[in-house]
Amino acid sequence: MPDQHRFFKTADGLRLAVHAWFPDQQALAQVILVHGLGEHCRRYEAVARTFTRAGFNVQGLDLRGHGYSGGRRGHAPSYEALMQDLDDLVQQVRLQGPQPLFLYGHSLGGNLVINYLLRRHPGVSGAVASSPLLQLSQKPPRWKVKVVNTLAAIAPAMTINSNINPRHLSHEKDVVEKYRHDPLVHNRVSLRLVTTMLDAGQWALDHAAEIACPLLLAHGQADPICAPHASRLFAERAGPICTLKLWPDCLHELHNEVLCKQTVDYSIRWMLAKQAR
Repeated sequence: MPDQHRFFKTADGLRLAVHAWFPDQQALAQVILVHGLGEHCRRYEAVARTFTRAGFNVQGLDLRGHGYSGGRRGHAPSYEALMQDLDDLVQQVRLQGPQPLFLYGHSLGGNLVINYLLRRHPGVSGAVASSPLLQLSQKPPRWKVKVVNTLAAIAPAMTINSNINPRHLSHEKDVVEKYRHDPLVHNRVSLRLVTTMLDAGQWALDHAAEIACPLLLAHGQADPICAPHASRLFAERAGPICTLKLWPDCLHELHNEVLCKQTVDYSIRWMLAKQAR
């Protein structure tokens, strides 16, 4: 369980849940955690506790339509609404102390974090994008993309099955089983969200050279959900401000893989190095 659980209200009246974990000592830095599609921040308890042991305050946002937050499951009225939700939390955390601020986003959360850096220029000390959704590992056929785009214009809040296969998350069987039986996990995604998040992933790739904030891209080379080659392409276009770390044989959730300790520790060392500058 997190050390603190609170809500804040968005401009359109939704209550969004924030989960917080704090170190025993004075915090070295702040971390805002953004989860992936269909899940919630309490799945990151082990990650957050590892961060706090390294001296970080951690605050995780349950995206609208996810976890303990309000909203239709798997839906956001616009991508801009998600950007604003993240910005609202960033501004709240800035008021809590002068420590350096980092963003940590996984999958859809990685997509949001990267786009937030490119579109809002928040002036954070750095960001980690774990298995970011820039492109899908399995490209959908053109006819399906056309149908979804057409339907999204007619019924944007209509939800469909996200078709996330739990076995693609981790080699660890207990992780897969916990995901299957987690009452806060869902398999819904609205037509508006699926089209805007995929468009945002491609937009980020097209604008990668404009990134102005230190960014760590971490990706499992065997990820069957979000394309590792897209992270590689982003890093190539972004240049030296972006660090690319590929993990051989790892699936989608690096923080829940066999090498989870190494993957999380690598992110911590990277953030500590940026924080010290």
